[in-house]
Amino acid sequence: MTDEPDDIELDLLRERLPMLAERGEITGKKAEATAAAFGLEPVERKPELPRFDPKLKTHWSILMVVAWIAWRDFELVRKQDPEFCSACFHWVGRVRKVVPQNDGEPVTRMVYSLEARRAPTVERLSLLDELLRDGAKVSSNAVMRIREAVAALWQALSEGHLVALGFDAQGTVVEIPSREWVYLQLREEGGRDVLSYEAEGQPEPFTGLKFLQSDVLRLWPVTGELPEHDRADIATKAQKPRRQIDRTKWALGKKFPNGVPPDLTGKAVRRAIEPTFKKNSWKLPSVDTIARARGRGQR
Repeated sequence: MTDEPDDIELDLLRERLPMLAERGEITGKKAEATAAAFGLEPVERKPELPRFDPKLKTHWSILMVVAWIAWRDFELVRKQDPEFCSACFHWVGRVRKVVPQNDGEPVTRMVYSLEARRAPTVERLSLLDELLRDGAKVSSNAVMRIREAVAALWQALSEGHLVALGFDAQGTVVEIPSREWVYLQLREEGGRDVLSYEAEGQPEPFTGLKFLQSDVLRLWPVTGELPEHDRADIATKAQKPRRQIDRTKWALGKKFPNGVPPDLTGKAVRRAIEPTFKKNSWKLPSVDTIARARGRGQR
């Protein structure tokens, strides 16, 4: 019978794999395959639930809120939590010059190191949104794009439907007044989102923003849940349909609550719902799309 490695040897192997990858002697993929072959846990690390479960957190960061408004997916929200990101380590490959173990001349190699995942920004979240949609991997609960979610959040804050907590310039925890949000914007600086006034050269007015999770879920509920009777208009706006045919059906229901008159042509219907589409900055539907939304052939 072949002798199996003992626990000490396995521990040494686990410690050795990252060292080999950092010298460019193996790839991160090879390190993971070797660990799996010896029954070791993956070298890359990601916290398992219930750690960093957004449903158990009383307060969310601004990127968690934006992700929720757009995607309505708790796991995707969890991945935007800065604390979760700092506890995730994955392989990052870079081309570098390394000195071989025999002290020979430096050689250029692709080396791999374990690094904590970067905290997200609105720009990277928007890019992720596009990648998920292109690969048809976006959450089935998603109701809007990231930019639309930021606009919905800003509207809720500026109208007083949602309150944000943060540190002011003196380091005191304050409630950010709703009047401030008309003049505030998010911009990326040094790989992170910074809240700033529109005027250039102004210092960062508020940091460490937090939002009460229960308020966020009240305004933007889990898809399929009934809204509370006192929900603000902003929540209704956030739930508007995103697909063109769904938008058309929604607009038809608004314009013709008792059904579209059967004698109206597709062009006439298009003119009737045009104000609704313009109000929401949506592309006008084609006559064919209107026909499909009405459940008939093109007219």
